[in-house]
Amino acid sequence: LDNNYYDHVTVPIIQLPDKETPKPLAADTAKPKPETMACAIIYSNEFWYINHSQQKVIVTAVRNKDEFFTTIVSKGESIKGGAFVLAQQYDTPERYFNFSVQLLNPKTQQKFTINLLPEVTNTIKEGVRRYYYEVK
Repeated sequence: LDNNYYDHVTVPIIQLPDKETPKPLAADTAKPKPETMACAIIYSNEFWYINHSQQKVIVTAVRNKDEFFTTIVSKGESIKGGAFVLAQQYDTPERYFNFSVQLLNPKTQQKFTINLLPEVTNTIKEGVRRYYYEVK
């Protein structure tokens, strides 16, 4: 039985860690540094109506079929018509909305104009700007 491979005794080898093996860092020192991300600043653009006509009117601002604002404005009244947000900038509402004015009482025929009053436009607080539109 010279070709018998089972006649050798095998001893399992247990490997002990070497004294110079680096030890893992303690949990307190292994915390990753938090990352800081710069996010876009959001600016709110409000539009307000000032009704200088002698009639109670309905003002509609349409951006698309799913975004529109309809506001009833009494004569002499100033009221918020709506708002939209943009990242990193202010911009005039007429770049994004189409405005229309109609009488609340459809029996009377009258044409109206709606104009931005740039001299009244102001930033009321950080991140919020108001645009005023005159209805005549």
